Amino acid sequence: MMCDQQTHASVMTVIRKLVAVILCAVCVGCIGTALHRSGVDSNLPWGLLVAYCLVGLSTVYAKWNFGTLGVGLHLISCSGVVWFLATTTGGNGSILIPIGSPAFTTFFSAYDGYFWILGVVFLQLLFLMTPHGKKQKREAYDVQESVSTHESE
Repeated sequence: MMCDQQTHASVMTVIRKLVAVILCAVCVGCIGTALHRSGVDSNLPWGLLVAYCLVGLSTVYAKWNFGTLGVGLHLISCSGVVWFLATTTGGNGSILIPIGSPAFTTFFSAYDGYFWILGVVFLQLLFLMTPHGKKQKREAYDVQESVSTHESE
């Protein structure tokens, strides 16, 4: 009975962390989409840089909790939100990620939408390709060591 309670508790912990990763990805996608246009009119896209930092921090959190699976879920959730917000329009025809209008006068105001949409995917793929930390390598080593110890007995 004690084992069932521990298993249930560990499953619930994993589910809570999974929901937290997905919620972080959705929130970062929404906040980043709203923030990425800040500063483009003066050709200094500080909002885009802050939005990229938010995506990076959220992706590190996902990788820290679930490794490659977490980054994959984060990539799907965050990119899905960004693409959804890019393709939908408001009631009066307004859009959140404008791209390539002749009214834009600076380089970043014209291409900031491309940088945001493609940069979100690229940044998360970059984190997906980074190696795991020492903690995960140590756990894998301990598992291999315990398997080899049991095989030799």
